[in-house]
Amino acid sequence: MSALLGLLLKRFWIVIISLAVFVGPILYYSSSKPAEYTADASVYILRQTTSTSTNLYQELLAAISLIKDYKVLLPSDAVTYPVQEQLAAQYKWAQTLTPQDIAKKVEITNKNDSHIVTVSVKDQDPQKAAIIANQIIAVFKEFSKKITVDDSVIDIKAATPPTKATSFQKLYLAAAGLVGLLVGLVVALFPAFTSSNNDSRRRKKSF
Repeated sequence: MSALLGLLLKRFWIVIISLAVFVGPILYYSSSKPAEYTADASVYILRQTTSTSTNLYQELLAAISLIKDYKVLLPSDAVTYPVQEQLAAQYKWAQTLTPQDIAKKVEITNKNDSHIVTVSVKDQDPQKAAIIANQIIAVFKEFSKKITVDDSVIDIKAATPPTKATSFQKLYLAAAGLVGLLVGLVVALFPAFTSSNNDSRRRKKSF
């Protein structure tokens, strides 16, 4: 054990180089990329009904299949086109946006197969991110009535301008650091492994 520790200390520069090779590009990418902010708006998907509890259960099951369709429709042209038109009529900055630009900013999530759908919008401007997210919800609520006739999209949480930038690099840095550390340790201690294997082969031959 002391021999391995001594070898590691002598060749620790290999570990440092390995960490730099794996972590360096991510640090460079994250520092060169403009900060982005993510605004979230949440809705509850459930067809309104005044029926009995038995039928209500059936409506809950029907809403689950609706959610699958809504997740596809929310970032589609059917929604992003009117969103772009309405935003462009209110804000000058939206006049340069295209429906495709809006779709690229949108992420739809539905955690644990619940009836809650979250619309997340990323933008370099936190105010714009919140405005786009809320406009998508407003447009989609009207669009959904064409599908279900009733109000199947219920507001839960409107988007507000985020105060902190989205930091994806933390997860990537941790993963890259772990891989770099493991690779560095293996390379640094490789002579010990090879010498151990050679010793074991010599012992077998002596027998």
